[in-house]
Amino acid sequence: MPFNRTFIACLLAALAGLLIMLPLVRSYVAHQFTLPDGSIYTHWAIMGLWLVSAAFQTFIFAVMIRALGVVLPRRSQPRPVAPGETAAGLVTIAGGHE
Repeated sequence: MPFNRTFIACLLAALAGLLIMLPLVRSYVAHQFTLPDGSIYTHWAIMGLWLVSAAFQTFIFAVMIRALGVVLPRRSQPRPVAPGETAAGLVTIAGGHE
């Protein structure tokens, strides 16, 4: 599948999101599995969750677009205009009048 750059970008965004959430997990474990009140780690963890979610959604969207490109037929090329015929498909008469 030719969307390797999309996959790599989504993977990096998801890993960044997980790394951003890591301080909250450490704080959660250090405080006997309770969240500290008003911590900046909570805001960063929400941002990390958003990054993971956005990366997943972007990857799924890319896969769907690729699948649609495989399934849907390609548009046909316009047919060439024959000599004596106009682009609208009208045939010209010998005198030049339609």
